[in-house]
Amino acid sequence: MIEVQVTPDCPHAGGAIECVRLAAARLAPESEVRVTQVRDAGEADVLGFPGSPTIRVDGLDLEGLDVGPSAFACRRYEEGSGVPPTWLVEAGLLRALAPRHVLFLCVANSARSQMAEGVGRSLAGPAVRVSSAGSEPSRVRPQAVKVLSEIGIDATGHRSKSFDDFHDAGVDCVITLCAEENCPVWLGDAVRVHWALPDPAAATGSYEEVLDAFRAVRDELVKRLAVVFGDGTAEDQQANQGEPQMVVDLKIVGMSCEHCSGRVEKALGAVAGVESVDVTLEPGSAAVTGQDIEVEDLVEAVDRVGFTATVE
Repeated sequence: MIEVQVTPDCPHAGGAIECVRLAAARLAPESEVRVTQVRDAGEADVLGFPGSPTIRVDGLDLEGLDVGPSAFACRRYEEGSGVPPTWLVEAGLLRALAPRHVLFLCVANSARSQMAEGVGRSLAGPAVRVSSAGSEPSRVRPQAVKVLSEIGIDATGHRSKSFDDFHDAGVDCVITLCAEENCPVWLGDAVRVHWALPDPAAATGSYEEVLDAFRAVRDELVKRLAVVFGDGTAEDQQANQGEPQMVVDLKIVGMSCEHCSGRVEKALGAVAGVESVDVTLEPGSAAVTGQDIEVEDLVEAVDRVGFTATVE
């Protein structure tokens, strides 16, 4: 249930209600949107109401559990606005929907979607698979790897992938990140969200200025995905890390083309517990990451698509 709590004379109530209803119609059309009027300071105290407008999805405030003391007053969101940004409402709805496989898309799968994959994996629980891909995959930008390393995320094993590889991978949430380009169109059965973020790969200037452009997008992704995968608090992010992940390195015999490696990647990605797969064509190998993976299942999956796998 989605609840919009407002004071009777709140000038931002209409905008907030419209924003919530539009987002709910796209992402959670079965959900009820309820508008509750908070009439005085006494009701604000009883409800733990931090200001008008307040939006709660399944009882959880958009900005987290701890949003400050009760207040019979206006509430301010991003950049001082009285209406929450659309991305925040979408992120709160995604948090409630609890997708099992989130796919980030852009054109080249080189910068924004790669950083989103790294940040998402660091925040999501072990039961959630996080991937990224592009319609015209190219190469991972070294600046993306560097700025992720600055916040403790290792993306050295990332590679650019085609979104065609994920049509049979159980994706139930797609987040496109293009701003200037024509974004890939996902035709599968999944919840779709579009966050238009500037392409840091197009930034100009000194090396440090370009890195700052990557950092800005990274920080925006951290802010948004902290809502999707939890309440945004440090304690919640730590809890979402789960147990240390397993990493299984396989030697793959028989792969001879990109199509072959795509078949292997799909087969390994469908194995229980697998969260990410990075396949290298030459030499034929795969790095599989996840929780409680049975190595025998990985070997059998590769065998079923006509190749041979051994543990390195």
